[in-house]
Amino acid sequence: MNLTTVEGGGNVRFNQGVGGDMIQSLHEVQKFMQLRHNGFPPFIDFELSFEEKYSEKDGPSAAVACGLLLESSITGKTWDPAFAVTGDMNADGSVQPIGGVGAKIRGATNGSCKIIAVPSKNEIAVTDLVIQDGPAALAKICVFTIKTFEEAAALASPERHPVLERSGASEGRHE
Repeated sequence: MNLTTVEGGGNVRFNQGVGGDMIQSLHEVQKFMQLRHNGFPPFIDFELSFEEKYSEKDGPSAAVACGLLLESSITGKTWDPAFAVTGDMNADGSVQPIGGVGAKIRGATNGSCKIIAVPSKNEIAVTDLVIQDGPAALAKICVFTIKTFEEAAALASPERHPVLERSGASEGRHE
C-alpha cells in the first residue's frame, strides 16, 4: 500500500475502486486517527492506494496497515520495510479478526517480510498454516499476534523493544 498527501481539507480516501467493507473500515481508522491526533492537518488530504490497481479490493483486512501509513504521514515515524500486518481495526484502536490469514502470511513471506502481525483472534489460522504447509512455512519469519494498534506500531518500528531483539525479530527468526 501507498499513501500520498495532497492539498485538501483533512480527508482520507482510497484513490481507486474499493468495496463498501473497505470504505467502512477506513472510516473507523480515520476516527481513531482523529482522536489520537486531535483531528487531522486541515489543509491536507490523505490518499491511499494499492500497488496492484486493476482489481477491486474489499474487506477490512488492510485497516491496520492504513492506520500505520496515516500515523507515519502525520508523525514522521518510519516503519520497518520487512514488517507486514493484516487486520481490521475499530475506532478505539482494537484489532479485529479477518479472513484469509494463511494466504496473507504466504504472500508476505514470498516478499521480503521477516516480521508479520496478525489479529490475536486469528491465532488458530497460524497453527492451521503450519499443519497445512509444515513448519518450513514459518521458519524464516516471526509471526506475532496483536490486539491493538499500539502493538502493531511497536512491531513495525525499526527500534525494537529488547524482548523483540531477544526473540530474533531483527533477524527474522521464528521461535
